[in-house]
This record gives sequence, C-alpha cells and structure tokens, in this order.
Amino acid sequence: MSGVQIYITDYDKVELLPLQFYFMQVYNELYPDKKIFDLADSSRIKMFDKVMGTDKIRKIFAEHYKFDEVRNLLNKNVQEFKELSKKYYLYN
Repeated sequence: MSGVQIYITDYDKVELLPLQFYFMQVYNELYPDKKIFDLADSSRIKMFDKVMGTDKIRKIFAEHYKFDEVRNLLNKNVQEFKELSKKYYLYN
C-alpha cells in the first residue's frame, strides 16, 4: 500500500485550496493516463464545481493540470471577500 501523508506545522500559513490543486497536479504527473476528472463520478464533479463556484476552474485546470493556470482566477476577489465577510465572523 502507498500514499501520501502531510503534516501541517503552521496552521496560520497553510493555504488548503492551493494544496489540493498541487496534489492533483502531482497526481497527474505521476499518472498522466489517469485523469482525475475523467475517473470521478459525475456527482463528485458537480460538487467540485459547486465548491469552486463555477465549472470554469475545473475546465481550465483539466487542460494541463497546472495550478498556475487557475491561481489568479481563484484569487481574483479574495481581498474584497475578506473585507466584506469580516462583519460576519464569530471569532477573531
């Protein structure tokens, strides 16, 4: 049996969304003939698109499985969202 195990040592610095894309990128490098989105059940793909807020990110990423190709799109309105959502935070 094989797999990957990561240890997060600084929770304040880790960004989980890019980490997920990097895992998919490396998976594609190791197994280029087993495309993640081709193997996934349609309900999983729908959930991925729902979480991303669009199918555009999946479609762009699936062309070459390179995180750099979707990074800017994912970060497009992050700062604005953080400012807007601050008033709803329950904790600091």
